Amino acid sequence: MQKRAHKKSEEVMLVPFLDILCSLIGVLVLIIVVLCVAQMQKINAVDPEDVKRAIEAQKIKKQMAKDLEMQSEAVQLQKKLDEQKKELQKKKEEFDEIVKLRKLSDASAASAELNKIEEVKLAKILDDLMTEVDGLKKQQPPLVSEIAALEKKIADLKIPDDPVPRVIIQRPASGIESGAHLFFIECSGKTIRYFMDPKNKRQLVNSPETIVGDAEFNAFLKTVKQDTNGLIVFMLRNDGWPAYENVAGWAMEEHGFEPGDMSKMAVPGAGDIDLSTFGLVMGKVREFDLKRNIDAALGKPEAGKPAEPKKP
Repeated sequence: MQKRAHKKSEEVMLVPFLDILCSLIGVLVLIIVVLCVAQMQKINAVDPEDVKRAIEAQKIKKQMAKDLEMQSEAVQLQKKLDEQKKELQKKKEEFDEIVKLRKLSDASAASAELNKIEEVKLAKILDDLMTEVDGLKKQQPPLVSEIAALEKKIADLKIPDDPVPRVIIQRPASGIESGAHLFFIECSGKTIRYFMDPKNKRQLVNSPETIVGDAEFNAFLKTVKQDTNGLIVFMLRNDGWPAYENVAGWAMEEHGFEPGDMSKMAVPGAGDIDLSTFGLVMGKVREFDLKRNIDAALGKPEAGKPAEPKKP
């Protein structure tokens, strides 16, 4: 008896669903990569003004090098001229001596025959000296005119008093909270500068011992920490990373700063930093607050308050 054929059960194909899922993951990865690249370009964008100032600084340096070279050339020419003047003076003295001898020979008629040979020799030496003197005189005017031309070129060069242009820190259009007070610290390889206000800054040597032991700098950090809206902004020069690590680590360890209380930025160039664009956003440390925190660290009482008795 023939068996009845069983119908095959229909299978569910998952391939189209997996294709759609893979495509969706690929699109998401592409979007993330594009956003990351755009953010990096935004962070690493170079201000055209900074590029322009850097080009101007290079031009000024080249002009200064050219000026120094011209000054060196003028000094060498002046030295050569002085040597020729000395040689000319020496020849003149020799010439005067020969003239005296010739006069003596003329005055002595009795010894005229005996001095004939010497007189011929002296006449020849005298002629040679006159030729050398004429040659030296002809060489002097070109040297003098060349030195004058070089001195005029040096005088016409207008080199600014400060050949390194200032670095103007631009205030960001967004990202600063309302009511925030920014306190700036500049870090470089040799020094640390902290700004009391936009125009008044102080400096100390970049070393762990100085950072720990400098009373004014620690009073500055304490004053900033007491400001509830205070934020420290570290401005890092090309070689300023070690100084940043020293100051930031000490501020967190000793004065209780949190990572959110600090920020950092890279500063190009070597000129003085200009923070005038920040205006009222920039925090200010008064001398009174600084002195009060220094006195507190030394255990001195505030003005008008009695000293606390020492505990036994």
